[in-house]
Amino acid sequence: MDFPFIGELKRLKKFFFCKKNRGLKRTNPILVEAIARRMREIREQNGHTQEFLAHNTHLKIWDYESMQKSPSLESIARFCTFYALSLSDFFAPITFPQDSK
Repeated sequence: MDFPFIGELKRLKKFFFCKKNRGLKRTNPILVEAIARRMREIREQNGHTQEFLAHNTHLKIWDYESMQKSPSLESIARFCTFYALSLSDFFAPITFPQDSK
């Protein structure tokens, strides 16, 4: 599958895996939950079942939506490609880290 957002993906990888961020946990439960909700929201808006999406993208969407696993950036990119979304559009409604007010 061809990923038209490869430039965005490379920038995100550099951010998450650069030396100054090595002290961060790789999986933050709040972020994992926000991503899971966003994936479910997009899938349901398009009227697709988890089975339909899994069959067409080869992603284990049930693992992501149930927060059993955290999707990789490549998996999110594949999801976005299937729904013709940019990574920016996918992440736009997600506010992380949350304000502590």
